[in-house]
Amino acid sequence: MNYNERLSGNEAIAFAMKQIDPDVMAAFPITPSTEIPQYFAQYVANGEVNTEFVPVESEHSSMSACIGAEAAGARAVTATSSAGLALMYEMMYVAASSRLPITLACVNRALTGPININNDHSDSMGIRDAGWIQIYAENNQEAYDNFLQAMPIGEHPSVRLPVMICQDGFITSHALENIVLLDTDSVKAFVGEYRPEHFLLKAENPLAIGPYDLGCHYMEHKVQQAEAMKGAKKRILEVAAQFAALTGREYGLFEAYRMEDAEIALVLIGSSAGTAKVTVDALRARGIPAGLVKIRVFRPFPAEELAQTLKNVKALAILDKAESFSAQGGPCLRRSGRPSTIWSPVPVPWDMSTAWGAGISPRRILRRSLPGWRPLRPGANWVRSIHIWDKGGKRPWKTQREPIISKRPWRKKNALWGDTASAPAAGRASSAGPGRSAGPAGGGPGGGGQRHRLPGGQLLPLSLHRL
Repeated sequence: MNYNERLSGNEAIAFAMKQIDPDVMAAFPITPSTEIPQYFAQYVANGEVNTEFVPVESEHSSMSACIGAEAAGARAVTATSSAGLALMYEMMYVAASSRLPITLACVNRALTGPININNDHSDSMGIRDAGWIQIYAENNQEAYDNFLQAMPIGEHPSVRLPVMICQDGFITSHALENIVLLDTDSVKAFVGEYRPEHFLLKAENPLAIGPYDLGCHYMEHKVQQAEAMKGAKKRILEVAAQFAALTGREYGLFEAYRMEDAEIALVLIGSSAGTAKVTVDALRARGIPAGLVKIRVFRPFPAEELAQTLKNVKALAILDKAESFSAQGGPCLRRSGRPSTIWSPVPVPWDMSTAWGAGISPRRILRRSLPGWRPLRPGANWVRSIHIWDKGGKRPWKTQREPIISKRPWRKKNALWGDTASAPAAGRASSAGPGRSAGPAGGGPGGGGQRHRLPGGQLLPLSLHRL
């Protein structure tokens, strides 16, 4: 039976843990994930769960405790963020290589420095190649649902990998939302009991976990890990189908929003998708065929599936909330300056990527997600905003949302989107290349920017802002 409740993202995760009633939870508090072990410790103290709660002295110790518990045959969970996850890094590799399906609730927060406690994905993206399945949530409902699906995925014999359930710090973790919860009996039936094939306390089959691996065996074990990660896609979709049958809420490797006929598209992860969907709707209302792809499962990465979804897109913007410092963009670009070379057999005429929203507040994310903000050039960490300025050079209260003339490789020259008849003449095309500023210097406040005309003919200067 489903019922409605108003919970924060952290409360939703803690409540999911309560319904699952794991054998062991080891945790050390760190903002913004502190509330998860705090709420769960209350359940333990009140006798509402049978879990052994282990308060440890550091996040390294909490992952070590989870590894020992899972190796002994117990179901173990933990939660952390940012520097806490970074302190776990050493043991994260041990958990994955030992094929121990621990479930970790990661509340994404920027890594220092400079010192910042706001949301980005630098913590989980820093460990993306350790062998953990990574699933990201857009909102509180998805955080709850993803956590319930984690154990049926990771504990399956064909997978046996740890799972990280990620949600955006503060934006999701501390925001209250109305969500739909399952009753505890339904949760227990869906998740099931943990029945490992081999574990330390199995007396009839003594074994060692984590011994020294010679080179020949190490290579074989890494191949097995890689194959398990590839096979996890199938299991993720199987569990999603079972969950949809139970709740009516459907999940996949990613969500394609209004992508059926989209010619321009955004690709992003996490809570930003909510604002981006509103932006897509606003662009659609203006006749612009925009769409959005929200990546839910980052590991295993759904490359082939994304290629199929994006094959007809003419312009693609990939918005990472972490910088990989590879000189090739963020993690979603897959170490390629041209995402089309990885995802799609058909080259994308125009792609734009940026590390955006890193370590900034929800208000600034919302403001910088409104229609009118566009990347300045491929790979650049700048955005440009179009404003109408009055004769005194003062910035208006609202951004102009009228259709604009824009030089883009995927549009016909001097044409509004979907309207080639009513477009007025525009200035000369830029000689600086696609997306580069080539307007007259001093052309209004934000001078030096390329200028555009509204349908009425008035010129608009461009102002530059650093993300």
